[in-house]
Amino acid sequence: MHLEGGRYVFDLVGVAWDGPTKRTRPDIPGVQEYRNSQLSRDPLVTRFVVEVGAGWSCRHESVPRGVEVVCGGPPTQSSGVVTTGADIAVVRGIGLTIPIAGLDADALIDRSLGFIPEDMVRDGLPNFGATRDDWIGKPRPHKGIDIYGDHVIVQAAAGGRVVGSGIGELAGGWVKIHHGNGVETVYVHISGLRVKTGGNVEKGQPIAVIDGPSGNAVQAQLHFELKIDGQSVDFVPFIYELASDDLKRRITLANERLAVLGQERAFRVQKELN
Repeated sequence: MHLEGGRYVFDLVGVAWDGPTKRTRPDIPGVQEYRNSQLSRDPLVTRFVVEVGAGWSCRHESVPRGVEVVCGGPPTQSSGVVTTGADIAVVRGIGLTIPIAGLDADALIDRSLGFIPEDMVRDGLPNFGATRDDWIGKPRPHKGIDIYGDHVIVQAAAGGRVVGSGIGELAGGWVKIHHGNGVETVYVHISGLRVKTGGNVEKGQPIAVIDGPSGNAVQAQLHFELKIDGQSVDFVPFIYELASDDLKRRITLANERLAVLGQERAFRVQKELN
C-alpha cells in the first residue's frame, strides 16, 4: 500500500480479488476503483484505490487464503476509527498518529492489546510492563507495546529528528525519533530502514517495513515505545484520553483479558523452568 496523488493504492501481486475485472464505485464515497488482471505470462495483480480525503482508513493483512484488504469508513464521530495521519494521542502537546500505515484505532487495539501471540512464553504478552525473558531466568519488564502484523509499512508517529537507527541481534532493525519537548518514539523489529540517523522526518512518513520476524521476535511485529525525558512510558493511557467510549471499552476488556493471560503465561513459564 502506498500514497499516490492523494489516494491509498494497493497493488497486491498474486492475490485474486473477489469481484469483477474492473469497476468504479461512485455509490460508495471515496472508492475509485478496484480491478485485477491475470495474463498467461504475468503475475496476478489486484489494485484497490481509495481517496484519502474521503475519510477512509484501509489496511491489508495476511489471512489463511492470502491477503485481505480491509477498508472502514467514512468514520462517524461515535466510531473508534482514526484515519491514517490523524492523532490518536497527544503527549506534551505533540500529536501522535498510529505507527503502522493504514491501521485504524480498532485495528491497533486488536493487533496489540487484543492479540494473543502464537508463543506467548517466548514472545511475551504485547502490553507495556509485561514480563519478558523470565523463561530463560532473566525477567525484565516490557517497555513498549507490540503491534502484530506482517508486510506493512511503519511510519513516523510524529515529525522530528532521527537520533538513532541500526540493526541489532535482538532488536533487528530499529529507529529512534526525537519529537521535541522530551518526547521520543522507538520502533523495533523492523526491516528495510528508509531513514538514517541525523535526518528529519514528517508525521506519517514511511521509515521502514515489517517483513517477517526481525531480531528476537517470534512473530512479525512492531515494538513501539514511547519515551518522555528518557523514560519509557505506557502509550495506551494517552490513547485512552482521546478514545471514543466504544474504544475505551475495548481497551478495558483487552487489559482485563491480558491480566488473565499473564497468570496463564506465568504458569507455563514455571513448567518450562522446572
